[in-house]
Amino acid sequence: MSKARLNAGTPRRDTQTSDHPATPMIVHNYNGPVNWNQNNVGQASNAIFGDNRGNLSQYGGQNERKAVDEAKAMEYLIANMAPGAIHDSNERCDAPKCMEETRVAVQEDIMSWIAAGDQDARSKRIMWVTGPAGTGKTAILGTIAETCKEKGTLAASFFFSAFAGSANRRTKRCLVPTLAFQLMGHGGLTETREHVLSSIAEGQGIIFTKNLKEQFIAMVLNPLRKAQEQGNGTKAVPRIIIIDGLDECDAEQYQDSSTLSSVSALVRTRQKADDQKEILSLLLFAISDPAFPFRVLIASRPEKAIRRFFSTDGRACTQELFLDDSYDPDADIALFYDAKFSIICRDLGIEPEVWPGRDTKLILVSNASHYRQRGIHPENFLYS
Repeated sequence: MSKARLNAGTPRRDTQTSDHPATPMIVHNYNGPVNWNQNNVGQASNAIFGDNRGNLSQYGGQNERKAVDEAKAMEYLIANMAPGAIHDSNERCDAPKCMEETRVAVQEDIMSWIAAGDQDARSKRIMWVTGPAGTGKTAILGTIAETCKEKGTLAASFFFSAFAGSANRRTKRCLVPTLAFQLMGHGGLTETREHVLSSIAEGQGIIFTKNLKEQFIAMVLNPLRKAQEQGNGTKAVPRIIIIDGLDECDAEQYQDSSTLSSVSALVRTRQKADDQKEILSLLLFAISDPAFPFRVLIASRPEKAIRRFFSTDGRACTQELFLDDSYDPDADIALFYDAKFSIICRDLGIEPEVWPGRDTKLILVSNASHYRQRGIHPENFLYS
């Protein structure tokens, strides 16, 4: 019969717990299995083993299991988010930004609203930046995102895009996971990380098959609530969530395309307005929860369904900012042309006073002002 000789230093007859560090445990010439869990040994980091011709195994403790679960949860989260939709992603490296000294008034209005926080009881927690195509909504929100990031007040962002970038930016599917990923990495919200990942690990990623509201509660609201219960407040600094291009969010269909033709008469095809309203309803639900400390900045064209939402359900808590002539877009267009012409003149060795001339600039600004309502950027007039 195999024998094991255990030498643990000076023998002790009592079974009391000692405050002294354990001496090394030595196992010599053991031919059978060792299972630490059966003997409640736990994790032995100072064991010295002699010749062993059997099976030796050690099972990790609770912390190791937790680390494995969190790592797997992070894999699920990354697989279901849209990194390219974040304002500073590589995918958006060529995205428009406001040229220096342009859009000053509108940026000041937005930043003033963000800075107000909860200090002004009359201040509304959602701002809707809207206007026709070509009025610079994405450029404005991209610039605001950069400014807020520098100030430490940007909590998260999502830039929808129907034509550029990855397909994950064209539907609602990745919205909540992308926001949750950013929130748990925010300097003032690091306590939420454990709760976000545990909610994902608990169901082995099944949360990503739930509707937007259920995802939001599990990955955003509940972690915020638990962090606040632990005494980690999140209201000290105003923070903002930015969502751009909501009108570019297309409908996500749930029918099987192979059988859709045979049941098309019975199944209603989901419209993009349905998903857009679902997102807006979710954000309205979010700001009504005391655990949600953020303001929400949204930009979109004034499409019918979105406009209807903000004039009905969201009216009481939304401040609308319409990009019209009150923000003097002609002055911004003139600054844009001056900057571009200066570059051309410098490259070609032309005196700016000679070319293109004041009258030509006025014509260009007038044309740009007229056609920007149709979504044509002033740069098109310069190079067309």
